[in-house]
Amino acid sequence: MGVRDQSGRAARDPAQPRPGCAAGVRLGVWVSDALGNQRGHAKRWQMCLAHLLRDPQWAIDCGDTGFGVRFRLWLLQAMAIGRKRDGLRDNTPLQYRHNLERRLDRIMAHAVPQGRAGSCAAVSAAAGST
Repeated sequence: MGVRDQSGRAARDPAQPRPGCAAGVRLGVWVSDALGNQRGHAKRWQMCLAHLLRDPQWAIDCGDTGFGVRFRLWLLQAMAIGRKRDGLRDNTPLQYRHNLERRLDRIMAHAVPQGRAGSCAAVSAAAGST
């Protein structure tokens, strides 16, 4: 039967070219969700920003009022800066980057792990009611 992914489809070797890509061609950047099998398709990998935003939103939905809220706002600010980067003066992106790094350091310094990873009664109950 072979190895299957979570949906039951046959899993593929990430080192092999993607369907529709020319054999031997390696993409510059691959954007995907956080699954490990999505890495290795290109020289660089970036997590899809919509997928990245879901994690702090999940924490907020589970009742987090600290890290999840601050991290989500940080991500939204970083994305807003990214959207306007073409209109910024040469030194401004570097200033934004340093500011974002300092803010992220402060957010991470106050992060306190709570509960078991992947568990949330509020989200589980909502999923079960649909």
